[in-house]
Amino acid sequence: MSAGSVQARLARGNWLQVTSSRVRPREPRWTRAAGMVVFAGMAIAAWWPVLGKTLFAVAPAVAMGGILVAGRARPRTGLVALVLWIPVALLLAGLPTGVFRPGELASTARALGAGWHTLGVSHRSTTAEDPWAVAAALAAFGSTWIMAGVVATQRGRVAAGLSYVMAGVPFVAAAILGNATDTAWHGAALLAATVLWSTRGRPLLAMAGVALIATAALGAAVTVGPTDRWLSFGGDQRSAFDELDTQQSYGPLQNRRTGATMLEVTAAQPALWRMQVFDRFDGSGFGVSRFGSNDLPEPKARSVKTSVKVVGLKNRLIVSAGQVTSVKAPQSHRPISGEATELFPDAPKKGDVYAVQSEVVDATEAQLAKVPVPSDPKYERWVRFFAPPLLPIARDDGSGGGRFLRINPTTGETIDGSGYAGYGEADDYGGTPLGTVLSLSRQLAKGTTSELEVVRRVEAYLDDPDRFTYTTDVGPASSQPIVDFLLTTHRGYCQHFAGAAALLLRLAGVPTRVVAGFATGELEGTDTYKVTDEDAHAWIEVYFPGYGWVPFNPTPAAAEAVVPASLDLFAAPSGKGSVAAGAALPGGGLVLLAALGGGWWLLRRRRRFGSAAAQPAAAAQL
Repeated sequence: MSAGSVQARLARGNWLQVTSSRVRPREPRWTRAAGMVVFAGMAIAAWWPVLGKTLFAVAPAVAMGGILVAGRARPRTGLVALVLWIPVALLLAGLPTGVFRPGELASTARALGAGWHTLGVSHRSTTAEDPWAVAAALAAFGSTWIMAGVVATQRGRVAAGLSYVMAGVPFVAAAILGNATDTAWHGAALLAATVLWSTRGRPLLAMAGVALIATAALGAAVTVGPTDRWLSFGGDQRSAFDELDTQQSYGPLQNRRTGATMLEVTAAQPALWRMQVFDRFDGSGFGVSRFGSNDLPEPKARSVKTSVKVVGLKNRLIVSAGQVTSVKAPQSHRPISGEATELFPDAPKKGDVYAVQSEVVDATEAQLAKVPVPSDPKYERWVRFFAPPLLPIARDDGSGGGRFLRINPTTGETIDGSGYAGYGEADDYGGTPLGTVLSLSRQLAKGTTSELEVVRRVEAYLDDPDRFTYTTDVGPASSQPIVDFLLTTHRGYCQHFAGAAALLLRLAGVPTRVVAGFATGELEGTDTYKVTDEDAHAWIEVYFPGYGWVPFNPTPAAAEAVVPASLDLFAAPSGKGSVAAGAALPGGGLVLLAALGGGWWLLRRRRRFGSAAAQPAAAAQL
């Protein structure tokens, strides 16, 4: 081949690879780059319920992975990008530049590890607010895609296959954790990515294959409409959540939470949407009292109207912002135990709407701070518990047995009559675990007469991450799950935290009960809250004389349930994730930095390709 013909082909843009013996064209790999983008899109969609719009920050890593896969950058460039991506990911997550100081590197590494653990348990609403979890996600996903691109630059089927597998890892991780809920399209998207990956150099075949898959997937979605996961990894065989069992079991969750919408609640203000109240402690856990409805006055209660649209929930119990006073629903309704209202004879159907009017107490922290711990016997029902035979009450004559107990911390009086006894000293419980819990309660309440301060101390005690861990990964409940949670396991979810708070408060003389229902959910529009299966929740209500029942949420913020800070009297100022001082890099500065870096890279590529074009011509002339 003459030098003139070589130069003519170079001028027409036909890149050649010249060797000492032959000249052959480079294979185009843009279809494989398109497959990389499809993989990234699948992963972003699957992780969206957990991380939300923060995932858009991974775009630079996706772009670099695509450039590498398309053969438009050398492996060395990809390795440099891989090293630089980790600090860039931390900055894109909103962390301050102080995390890179030499003295903070160990702390930064530990915080990233904790963020990765948060991703592992998939906290939908709170994860997006945790910059360390976001940083861990961006760093991990971006690094995986960049490394997949680096591997793809190597020749051979092994490298191509390994790169393909790596590109799909972030999506597979989401599928294993159950984040991928709207799964009708996942199989089709995976097939499309596979076709794009395997048809390198044959764009027409790739386009035809993707079109065929899209058509088949659309037809299947219309005719079959699958709602379950198309691929199961065998790790979670529980059925999808569609009904809340309000009973406090303290054991493993019996259904799978995927973030599916259960209710749409329209209300002027956020609230904890309650379904049933549990005011009887039997030594094991909290249950519905055999007594009638609440007979304590609520002088500071106001009437609240809510409208509830049923989306996926099949419970017959209605949800409300407070104690129900009236219901307008397509079905008949009736009151049942636990201050609940039940629709009958059938559960509501998808799309049904019912209106509820209820009583909600309005009180500020300053007002409640003035209320002392009540000592009137009329509150006995909400401060007593039943001690089972496993926790005998030692008596003067050495006998024991299960009895109802009334807690009176003000006088310390022991009342013996009609099966009741007060709590004297902790030693009166014969050194049992309940006696240890009683000592803990008295220690927390020591030195104050303010009812609100006792609640504050109990919540602070349970919210200590060095002491208690929020997790839904729990074993079967023991005979005393709340006592064991406080003294032994220190691991549990909302039922454990609510039950522990209620028990500690009752032992301190504070009238308390447990409530089951749904947390507030996410605000959509101006006054509608989307409530999902992950918002299923348990919390407590404390009675303040002169005001009424006031809700408190003793479960740590790590829980999936969305509870706005406006409903927490003890909410601390926002400052999550700040471990070191330092100015955060402004978003505009990052965009400018990325633009400058991209321009420098393009200029460098143009110069290098110009040099490469001149070298074959010179070689041909020789």
